[in-house]
Amino acid sequence: MNENEVNAILRQADEVAQVISTEWSGLQGVYMPGMGQALDFQNAVLQACERIAGIEGYAQEVVASLAATREVCFVAGQQNWIHQIDQYMQSMEESRSTLSSVIHGYHMLNSAFELGANLDALHDLTNSTFAHNSSPQHVGNHEAMRRQLTELLPLQEHAAGLLQRVQELIAIPYSEAIPPQVHGYLETVKSNLDEKYAVIDAYVTALTEQLTAV
Repeated sequence: MNENEVNAILRQADEVAQVISTEWSGLQGVYMPGMGQALDFQNAVLQACERIAGIEGYAQEVVASLAATREVCFVAGQQNWIHQIDQYMQSMEESRSTLSSVIHGYHMLNSAFELGANLDALHDLTNSTFAHNSSPQHVGNHEAMRRQLTELLPLQEHAAGLLQRVQELIAIPYSEAIPPQVHGYLETVKSNLDEKYAVIDAYVTALTEQLTAV
């Protein structure tokens, strides 16, 4: 291979490395939205995941091109290029590892956001149930109490599932790829879920006891 052909492949590797570096910097600048403030956050995160998947595909093509170029140079006895190509291949592996970390970071952002959105929905459903079944005309009404218990039981199960999920995410070992505010966001979600679950559980227990005593 001539010098121009080899340099063209090496330039592609440089471009991929630069793009990956930019994606890493971009991830570190992402901030979780406030509780209940979805805006276009999730769409942006999902678009980033799609974009990075495309970068990963291109990176694989460049690695394959480097390997093929190395083989041609080896057969042709062009030792002067082989060492440089080896360095680029090592650098590409490091860049692809960084890219995997970026993908992991965005997945964590998305999971945290979905938990927050689920918490908001749970909050609205629980309040709606309380408002519907706790009006003066329903107080002491066994039919209303049974209806409220029936509505609260799946909410209690859902809250328990969300708590398990947030605990799993919090337990994931620290990684530089995960924006630091994510763990704080998850801790806030967990705290709010603990409170919401305690309220639902207290109502379920009280309603069960009252209906059992009938």
